[in-house]
Amino acid sequence: MSESEYGAYLVLTDISGYTPFVKAHAEVIRHAQYAISELLGAVLAVAEPPLVPAKLEGDAVFFQAPDGGPADGLAVGRSLTRFFDAFYARRDAMVSANSCHCQACAGLGAMELKTIAHRGPIHSYRLGGFDELAGFDIIVAHRLLKNGVGGRRYLLVTEAAWPGLGLPADRARPHREDYADVGPVDARLLIDGLGPPPGETPPPAGPTARLIEALRKGLGWRLRSLVK
Repeated sequence: MSESEYGAYLVLTDISGYTPFVKAHAEVIRHAQYAISELLGAVLAVAEPPLVPAKLEGDAVFFQAPDGGPADGLAVGRSLTRFFDAFYARRDAMVSANSCHCQACAGLGAMELKTIAHRGPIHSYRLGGFDELAGFDIIVAHRLLKNGVGGRRYLLVTEAAWPGLGLPADRARPHREDYADVGPVDARLLIDGLGPPPGETPPPAGPTARLIEALRKGLGWRLRSLVK
């Protein structure tokens, strides 16, 4: 087993409302999954290197980017804002073009995006042909998905990650979470101005193929069995 340790930016993008969307419309699960794939594909398509997908987690994507210096942090920061632009442009374009009246498609417009960004040391290792990541800060990033923000569209950036991302400080407000198994986590919360302005041209249709290709490159493992 090969192993390495390095400092990294850790990003989780999660589609708010996914679970009730699928549970409530199990009879049209294929339409629901197509919609989720398109939305996640739109997000993946605008991730700027060195930020790459590490794992697809149902309604979420876990990204990581080795922190090699200021340029890497700025690239991650640009990706964070592009995620919202791409997600909402694609969602609204799909709603506008939709001609299906099933309950799953009717609920597409209720989908929202929340994103967590953190930074810390991680361990990368290869086992049985799979590239895996581990470390306390990966746990922290995932814990932050369960938070007290209360909204369904937001960007939550820990103080550990904030300085290097180049995000607008005037739009952020202080936020703190406290977890029994992690302790207090100080962060900055952005809510306003996430997503494209009305009338902005959406990204090209069909990001599902880019979803598969991005995962193939970023994860470093074969997806052949997943897409049969």
